Amino acid sequence: MNNIHVLIFDIDGVITDGKKYTDGLSQEMKSVAFKDLDAIKSFQNEGMIVGCISGEDTAFSRSISAHLDYSSLGKKNKKKVLEEFCRDYQIDSKEVCYIGDGKYDIEALMYAGLSVCPYDAIYEVREVADMILTVCGGEGCLAELYTRLHQRNRMNEKTLTVQTDVMEIIQRSMTAHNNMAEQMMLEEPLLHAVEIVCQRLVSVFQKNGRLFFCGNGTGDLLARYFAAQLSEIFCEKKSYDSAGVLPASCYYMTLPAADNDCSLVFSRQLERKSRAGDVIFGITVKKNAASIFNAFKQAREKELLTVLITGKDPLYISIRNYADFMIEIPSDDTMRVQEGQQMMIHMICEIINEKLTMGGLK
Repeated sequence: MNNIHVLIFDIDGVITDGKKYTDGLSQEMKSVAFKDLDAIKSFQNEGMIVGCISGEDTAFSRSISAHLDYSSLGKKNKKKVLEEFCRDYQIDSKEVCYIGDGKYDIEALMYAGLSVCPYDAIYEVREVADMILTVCGGEGCLAELYTRLHQRNRMNEKTLTVQTDVMEIIQRSMTAHNNMAEQMMLEEPLLHAVEIVCQRLVSVFQKNGRLFFCGNGTGDLLARYFAAQLSEIFCEKKSYDSAGVLPASCYYMTLPAADNDCSLVFSRQLERKSRAGDVIFGITVKKNAASIFNAFKQAREKELLTVLITGKDPLYISIRNYADFMIEIPSDDTMRVQEGQQMMIHMICEIINEKLTMGGLK
């Protein structure tokens, strides 16, 4: 059962109730639950070594040991006996489950890999036991232990299955991400579009132009992130402008909710704030991006450069007429598109930063 391959138990107080029954004349009597005898056979059938260590060497204890794979009777130093057993059988103590209830069992319990005690064990034993059973000695301790070990094994198997499933998801996601990134490297039109867009952004910076960012759904968050990243870069590069001209302004255009009827929310903001030569970025994976479509239509009328960062989707045909550059992530999977969009944002920011640092303002 998992990493436990040996079961060693005390007799009195574990498979018996720890009492002696006598009428004062005949031999003392003790009782054993039949389900414990069945549990011993079940453990053995599953390949476990089952044995006992008892401080008593009586006819009763000998009759019990006759059915076991190992026995040591009349020994009070049970830890020493257990150590000798592990040495002789070449078994690690971590593979041993020991069950006991009294003071002579404490050290053996502490030595074993799994320590178990009946519910009515003495306080000191309960303090060191890994598992306290719900039944008292003589009421089926071995039977309950058999059940609980099987339950624990099933839980471990379920946990392992869950962990395996999680690793499969991680590996599948990472593979899909890597495939998407490799495909992006092979998309020459995409890379060429990024190069030209970055050149235009540097030009906007030089002319104190404005950059506008809008998005739908998750694209709304990416647009805000994109605006913040470029704003930070532009602010850091103010010292490059010897004429004292302020750097380009980045405007994140707000969207109350991606699924609300707010198809004109971007175009209205653009109408008030933009001017010819500015740049607008649209970020979306939604098939019906009416707000971005209207913003790009307004931008074309005001002679802005329009850049759409999106995924592969034939339903973007209408917006293509108003997009100067389409940076299309080579995937139709929403999560991969979003990952690709974030990669593009970082890539553009790195290129802009490098160009400005290396003299892009000259």
